[in-house]
Amino acid sequence: MVAWICLRLRRDLKSKLVLVALVTAVVIVAGAVVGGVFGARAAKSADPSKVISVAPGSGSSGPPEPPGSVILAHKETQVAMWCKEEKRVTTDHLVVFQDTTGRLVVTETYKNVAESFRLDSQVTGLPKPLLGSPIRIQQFGDSTKPDLHMFYIDDKRRLRHVIRAAPADGKGKWTLDTAFSAESSDDGAHIDLVEGRALSAMQLPGIPNGDATAMAVLYHVDEKNNTLGVLRSESPLNSTAWTFQKVFVHSPETEKRDRADKVDFQENSSGLLAMAALRDAAMLNVGRRESLKAITLPAVRIVWDISRKSNGSGVGLEDCVVQSPRDAQDCWGPSLQYEADGISDDTLQKKVQDAPKPLQLALVNTDRQSDDLSFVIGMLDGDGHYWETFWEDLKCTSYKELSSDTVKGSLHGVEISSFAPMKNVLLLGLRNGTLLQLQRKCSWWTDSCKDEKIWSIIGPLPYFASHKLGIVCFDIVATDLEHSSTADDVVNPRSRGVSHIVPRNVYRAVSLVTVAILPIKFFDKHNDEQLNKLDVKHRCGAADGSALSNKSNVASVFVGNKETESGLHRRLVLWQDDHSDIVVSEWASNGKSQYLLVDKLRSSALPQPKHGTPLAAATSDKGIVHIIYLDTQDTLTHAFETTAGKWTAGSLGTSSDPITASTASLLSATWHKSEQGVAFLAVAYVSADGKVSLALASEPEGTPKWATFDAAPLAHSVAGQTEPVCLAVTGDWQGSSGASSPAMFVVVQGDKGLSGWECTTDRWPPPKAKMQCTQVNATLQDNEASYILLALSAEGNIEESRISPAVSRKTGRGIHTNVAFRAMGTTDEGFVFAASMDNVYVYSLNQESGEWTYRGTLL
Repeated sequence: MVAWICLRLRRDLKSKLVLVALVTAVVIVAGAVVGGVFGARAAKSADPSKVISVAPGSGSSGPPEPPGSVILAHKETQVAMWCKEEKRVTTDHLVVFQDTTGRLVVTETYKNVAESFRLDSQVTGLPKPLLGSPIRIQQFGDSTKPDLHMFYIDDKRRLRHVIRAAPADGKGKWTLDTAFSAESSDDGAHIDLVEGRALSAMQLPGIPNGDATAMAVLYHVDEKNNTLGVLRSESPLNSTAWTFQKVFVHSPETEKRDRADKVDFQENSSGLLAMAALRDAAMLNVGRRESLKAITLPAVRIVWDISRKSNGSGVGLEDCVVQSPRDAQDCWGPSLQYEADGISDDTLQKKVQDAPKPLQLALVNTDRQSDDLSFVIGMLDGDGHYWETFWEDLKCTSYKELSSDTVKGSLHGVEISSFAPMKNVLLLGLRNGTLLQLQRKCSWWTDSCKDEKIWSIIGPLPYFASHKLGIVCFDIVATDLEHSSTADDVVNPRSRGVSHIVPRNVYRAVSLVTVAILPIKFFDKHNDEQLNKLDVKHRCGAADGSALSNKSNVASVFVGNKETESGLHRRLVLWQDDHSDIVVSEWASNGKSQYLLVDKLRSSALPQPKHGTPLAAATSDKGIVHIIYLDTQDTLTHAFETTAGKWTAGSLGTSSDPITASTASLLSATWHKSEQGVAFLAVAYVSADGKVSLALASEPEGTPKWATFDAAPLAHSVAGQTEPVCLAVTGDWQGSSGASSPAMFVVVQGDKGLSGWECTTDRWPPPKAKMQCTQVNATLQDNEASYILLALSAEGNIEESRISPAVSRKTGRGIHTNVAFRAMGTTDEGFVFAASMDNVYVYSLNQESGEWTYRGTLL
């Protein structure tokens, strides 16, 4: 049995998914979601014991599949969003992000007609973006029909400019500005080379009798010396070179130009925000040039992420004149203040100063005027926490965090990696590939929220072709949000003025469970009492007080086949606590215990698991449980249990030649008996050189000789990509062709969904052992068994289907509660161990009625 959660599927899982059944194993094949890990069904009971059963259907559809045209976001992507300024519903808006291959994807709606496409499919010669590049969209020109300008950093660290010019009719096409940054600096170097990841775009204000309105792009050209480059153009559509100048940002505490007094940029941070401002020269304290004191200047207010090694101010704020090269040095860094109701507020100051680095910054109230000295900044810190700060000129006076206290809807499992705010909508990029849309119900900085929630979850943003994209860029009444709070709702834009579609056909993981030989009666007889006491306050052994890590995977295994002595029957669940230790919850004939694995192996000095390690478990026909995890060096690590609570450190490779997995590898394990009658433990993993591999050993509890083999090709990867590859293995597979020779069956996620590989060995033991792996056809069916398919949905529900060879999928009851599950493990006797953010919930299947019964929690 094996279980894991994988965060992303590149394509849809078609009907062949249901055929990847494992005879004696449980597989969690994962997926990245088009949906999110949030509970949108507010009407459900919060009691996990109240399982809302869905009546089995008689049709052929099981858990719905994602549409084939889905485009998934990379977990490192930054997100850009633009909405046309209109009084009511905007019919012109777009979102830009990087997909799992690192390519730019544009999802845009014009007059309520939407399309999604990869930008390089429409723009010839588009340079490849740097993975995780900031993406900035700035409108320019007539506000009723603006031109759009997109800026990003390519993989050679040069700035790129893509334009959507507004024609007389229609939305226009995207084109690459080949003249952008054509000019060189005095030393001949490219003036558009970027250090770090900071990038911001803005429109400079026009003033009477002054320069015309201009476009400005700011970025780091010398990160160590606090130097920004500014590219500026009054006609950004024209094929002419942009004007280049440097801005030297210095310490808010001093106006000295000496480098030692400067406050450093946070290294490799994208935290740079530029906004327009009209400032009197006298306000800017320009004492050097008396003639400017009565002049109003178009200025740039820069907010930037300060390195913690410099000082503790968190962010810096500067006002700069970038009118012309001769004014390039005119920046003034005032001292920032943190006050609430006119009184200095240490809480505000510490919130900004102590925020984990790096910071992402964006302007929230985008409709502010250039002469407006108040503004709201959205901030995402290095730990993925989003919050907003309100500034009145140079004073930070208040902040609000995105939390259960301020959001209507569940945030369980939400790990934020990027964000894009507008006045009335917040788009979050999540690490599972989801773009999550939140509606702003009130402007908290105007004290209009009173006791109501600030944000309400609308749902995951669909970004696939042939669907309407919904971004709500206007104020909306609470009744509309109430109506749209469930994932199955689609609001009619004609009747309500809202257009959004939440995808229903999404899931994050599936588990295939064999049910043909489930010895449930054993546990009904011996362990009901222990199961019903899972939630008692007393904790067993050294694991007292262990808290479930929010990155923990779950593995579970059942020992109870007909070849195992009854005294060895037991069930184990493995998970990781917030100290990275592996915790074992175990039920045996003498009761239930819970302990830290390391406490059973003190003398063995078992290597420390890495935080968030994948977990795999399998049991031999002798009743020995084998577990595998990755240590902090991504080395495969093995331990085994011969009887309840008696653990021994195993060997996987040697000290001089360890078996090392890829950083993003998942694990799967099975017990297999070859045609020659040799039984061995098989572990599937992705090797350090990027190949799906199998590590095999007979008698792994002794002094085994491990052999490794390449099993299946891996889908292409992106440089710097760390997303896991979904894989699974099961043994004693009779083969899709009906051949009598048993095989190991390996399932691998690829660009086109899941592929299956049958692997056989001969001439065991090593070094003469050989392996042959053959890809099977699309049926992927084992001809000997019937199965239950469990799917973890985008909302954290567990959907169920019944599967049999040559029979269409039938919908089962599933497990529907108010708890949002993010990981699950299952056993062959019909138990599900479903992990939320802070606990593991236990459910068991009644085979006669087909209903799932809540049994308690582990913690």
